[in-house]
Amino acid sequence: MSRPPGGHPASGRVGKNMKPYGAWNSRSILLTVLTGGLLGATCGPVRAELIGQWTFNESKGSTVEDTSGRNNDGFAAGGPAYGIAPRGAALYFDGINQSVDFGKTAALIPHYARSIVARVKINGPGMGSRPVMLLGQSEDSFGLAYGNDGGISFFFGGGRISCPVSSGAWHHVAGIAEPDGSGIRLRLYLDGVEVAGGVSETLPLPGWSLPLHSGTDVGQTSFFNGQINELKLFDHALTAAEVKADCRAGAIRTIYAGPQDDLKNLIESASGNTQILLAAGTYRVTCPILIADKKRLQVIGRGREASTLKADANMKGQVFTVGPGTETLVIQNLGISGTPPTPPASQEASGIGSHDYKNATIRDVTFRQLLIQEVAVGISIGCSVGNNSVFDRVTVADNLLINLRGTEAGHGYGIHSNEATHVAIVGNCIENAQRHAIYIGHAANDSNTLVKDNFI
Repeated sequence: MSRPPGGHPASGRVGKNMKPYGAWNSRSILLTVLTGGLLGATCGPVRAELIGQWTFNESKGSTVEDTSGRNNDGFAAGGPAYGIAPRGAALYFDGINQSVDFGKTAALIPHYARSIVARVKINGPGMGSRPVMLLGQSEDSFGLAYGNDGGISFFFGGGRISCPVSSGAWHHVAGIAEPDGSGIRLRLYLDGVEVAGGVSETLPLPGWSLPLHSGTDVGQTSFFNGQINELKLFDHALTAAEVKADCRAGAIRTIYAGPQDDLKNLIESASGNTQILLAAGTYRVTCPILIADKKRLQVIGRGREASTLKADANMKGQVFTVGPGTETLVIQNLGISGTPPTPPASQEASGIGSHDYKNATIRDVTFRQLLIQEVAVGISIGCSVGNNSVFDRVTVADNLLINLRGTEAGHGYGIHSNEATHVAIVGNCIENAQRHAIYIGHAANDSNTLVKDNFI
């Protein structure tokens, strides 16, 4: 994706002092690498990003909410019913005229790689003879579908792979498309096991103008008879291990929060495999919110200028403190703001960080599409040398960081990384970091640290 000099594609905001990554003047060091491993040469691709997730927890109404933070909500047509499934809520389709339309959002259009994951229960044949999309566009484009012949199929461009599936029971199904030397390699999984594979020699160009839908075919002549508990769409190819982990994961619990709620208590007391969805508004934060000993936690707002966590003027520490035992954490699509000091000087509150823990393990964290402003440090990841801690698999992407205040040590940093491994710092926009915009304090040998396409 091309980005205009001095701007950020997701924000529409242009800062007069922004410069492309790699350009700086003698008065201000914007990118600092102190010691250690090579940047950008050995890191693998950024981890698959969730660009659509529908868990059907609404219980009523025609809006099917996207809980990935991307706001790709769907419209339920024909009145499908909400009900209870072993893993939580589910949407019930009668096989006659019910479906969900997710529209033509550009972000949902496939490129060279895509993963679709669904949890479904098939009741039997529905009306019509064409394969019906569990999630997808058309047979000529891309999609994960069920046919009245009793099989699950995955379409991508000119390729199709299929396998039989039993009715009357819940199944986890996944279709994966990824670039290969001979085209696009396709993989189909049933209950965490790869059951079919193939190659598509063409991309799904014919379907780019079609809406994404669930429960019907492109012409709305055939319909799904069954239940869907969960749909996920990723913009990259999941690995076999990631598919198996998703299959084995428990039901996602959804907590809806508003500015009137005790957000610190909601997050700190949440169990694993939970998504906390923040309504629009301003959330007052008086002391750090600690995230520790949790697996598969998502904190997602309605927009980085819509859902804002506001630190009190005298608060010290991070708004979010990432602690030991954290695994698979996503903080996305929200804002974090300090209170500018008067006169403007140092700021004591920070956005996201971790204490200098010893013998701690933190893995698989993502900070994406955040607006962080008027704080001392935007995002800090890692630990001190010699602390015997692990901070591994970190994505910091597509964030906007503004006014990182202070010139003394520990202040004025946009993004800070120390001793973390498998790190991707990609597509961020940083304006007015008074000390360092991106600071790699120590990148250990073979740390696989990627710094790419950041604007400063």
